[in-house]
Order: sequence, then C-alpha cells, then structure tokens
Amino acid sequence: MTQAPYPDDQSMTTGYLTVIIAPLGPVLIWLFGIGNHKEITHWLMAWYLVLGVSLVLIDFQTRKNILLAFYTPSPRSWRQTITAGIWRWLAWCFLIVSAIKLYAMLPTYQDGWYYYYKEFLQGWILPGWVILGLPYTVLTLRRRSGLRWDRKDPAVLLLLLGRGFPWGRWQTIIRHCFLPRSTRIVWMGLIVKFFFMPIMFKFFLDNGYHVVKDFEDIVAQLQGDPDFSPGWQGTTETLYYLFFTLMVFIDVCLASLGYLITMRWLDAGMRSVDLSLLGWASCLACYMPFNKLIAWQMGLPTTDVTFISNVPLRIAAMTGVMICMAIYLWSTLAFGLRFSNLTRRGLFTQGPYAYVRHPAYIAKNISWWIEASPNLLDPRALLCLLGWNGIYYLRAITEEKHLSRDPRYATYASKVRQRFFPFWPR
Repeated sequence: MTQAPYPDDQSMTTGYLTVIIAPLGPVLIWLFGIGNHKEITHWLMAWYLVLGVSLVLIDFQTRKNILLAFYTPSPRSWRQTITAGIWRWLAWCFLIVSAIKLYAMLPTYQDGWYYYYKEFLQGWILPGWVILGLPYTVLTLRRRSGLRWDRKDPAVLLLLLGRGFPWGRWQTIIRHCFLPRSTRIVWMGLIVKFFFMPIMFKFFLDNGYHVVKDFEDIVAQLQGDPDFSPGWQGTTETLYYLFFTLMVFIDVCLASLGYLITMRWLDAGMRSVDLSLLGWASCLACYMPFNKLIAWQMGLPTTDVTFISNVPLRIAAMTGVMICMAIYLWSTLAFGLRFSNLTRRGLFTQGPYAYVRHPAYIAKNISWWIEASPNLLDPRALLCLLGWNGIYYLRAITEEKHLSRDPRYATYASKVRQRFFPFWPR
C-alpha cells in the first residue's frame, strides 16, 4: 500500500464529506413531500449549487496550507487588473453563450434527455456568471496572477484570437493559439467539459429524482402497500434499488462538479489532456450517444439480479453488486473535485488506488457480470460483456500512457503493480 506523498491525495477528504452532504438534498425533498417531477428537478438544481459552494469551501480549507503557496499577488495596478478582468469576464460570457448556442444547434442535444441541463446552463449558470463573474475574475487576477494559470485559461486564448481579427494577423495568431501542444490541451479541455458535463449533470438529476422516489417506495413498502412485493424479500429489493441509486447519485454529484469546477483558487485545473485517438475513442464509446449504438450492436442484457428465482443466490448477487458499486464510488471519492475523464488533474494514490491502478473499471465490469448472471446462457449477453471488458481494458491502457507523462506516475506504478486485481501476480 502506498503512503500519501502527494498533496492531491488530500482531495479525498472532500470526497468523503460528499458522502454525507450530497444525500441531504434528496432527503430534504422527500421529507417536505415534494412529489412533482419538475419541482424535484428544480430543487435538485438549487441543491447542486449549494453542494458545489460547500465542497469548494471544504476543499480550500482542507488544502489551505498547500494552496497558500500558490498565492501570487498581481504586479498590475487595480485599474489594470479591473481592465484585464473585464476582458476575461467578457470572454467567458462569450464562451458560455457559445456553448448554449451549440447545444441548441447540435441534433444530439435536442433529445429531451438534455432538456434540464440546457435550462440549468441558460437559466442558472449564465445569469450567475453575468452577476458574479466580474468581481470573481478581478479578485482572482489580483490574488492568483501568473503564467501558471494564464497559459491554461481559454479566455486568454480567445482574447488573443480576437486581437488577430482586425489586423489580419491570422497566421501568427493561429500558430500561437492552436499549434503548440500547450494550447491544444486548453482547447481539448474545453471539449471535455462540453461533452461530459451535460451527461453527468443529467445523471445527477435522474438519480436524485429516483432516490427521492425510492425513499417513498421504502415507506410504502413498510406500510404494506399492495403495489409492492410483500415480506422481507420485497423490502430487500426496494432497499437494493435505493442504495444502488444513492451510490450512483453521490458518484455523479462529485463527477459533474469536477468538470464544472476548475478554479485557480483550488489549483484544480486540467494539467494535461489525452490527445490520442485511441484514448478518446475508447472513452467516448462508454458514454451517450455512442454507448447506445454499441450496446445495440452487441446485444444488451434486459434483466438483472432481481430476476434470479433462487432467494439465497439473489441475495448473494445483490450483495456482490453493492460491494462492486461501493468500490466504484470509493474510487471517485479519491479524486474529490478533481475527477475528469481524459485529463490529468493530479496524482491520486489513496483509497482503492493504493491497491490497484484501475479499481473503478474492474469494479464496474465485475458488477456487470453479476447483474447479467440471469442472461449468461444468451450468447449475445456474453458478447456484450466481453466487448465492454475489452473497451475498458483499452481505456486503462491509454490512460496509463497519458498519465506516464508525469514522472511521479511511474513511481506510483512501480509500487502498485496490479492493474485490476490486488494481490494478483503481475
């Protein structure tokens, strides 16, 4: 087991506190008896913002001693700082509006699946940035100044592009804003946010809604509602769905906030982005809309462990899935507010990463095999499972290749030699 030589490992404190704080939103909604889908969704949006602010404060307090070392007062005067802040605030306004327009134009995002995310972006994020973005930007430039952050700020590159427009210096600007690896990382980081943020946010809303409804189902079950299976077996199934959904809810809470929050104040920016075609292809294959196409081609199992007729086997299968999901959630908690696909935002060696290098992937894949156990006699189900196993293996390989650019990762990999199974021969 590795120790904690890296300051990034302190992010896990934020992750653990998320387990306590995140479920409070659905619990409060359930306690107040809010049952309308639209009302629940809007209250979850409000809770999402409260949760985000709370975790930012917790993360800053947890890593305060480390983050104070990054304090760099601006050499500019207040007037120069305010002028620079206005320009960067306007650049981010342009980027947010551009994202809203692109979501409105692209056919994929016309699906009702993304409706509430577009509403959140247009009705909550944009007005919030218009009101609070300028003082935040000015204060940030005043207290966190320097190329350490400016070189990774999309607003800076956007302003450089704007400077090239009226004077026709496009060749020079393109050479500086698109061709260097450091600038390509910035643009690709924006694409990562653009693609994954709506997916994770919708998962957050969907699972939050189902957690509220699962609480209602548990109460109805205990009160003997005839719509539910009688006895302890029915209660066990209802609890299984509740805890499964609750763990996914906590996971996507932290994951979606990780994409949203890349603040200088937390030193939570994207330090590098995987630029390989295979890395992107294997990752995107696991998310909508690509995963639906792949699942349709390979054959997706249509039943789960609750269809197992033998009661002891059903309970054992449910327990196995819960253990896998707990390990999967534990893996996300290790990142705190620094979770993100296809990017490197630090080196995290605690939690399950102290035992294997890809605990989330192996836990998720094992849970799929357990969930698909009623379908294992179907060749299509076996093909589907083996296909997803192969895709996640490619994800693990490409991620390691990307992370190996950090020399500290080689040290970590030499200590934690097992990719997937602890105590397994290399």
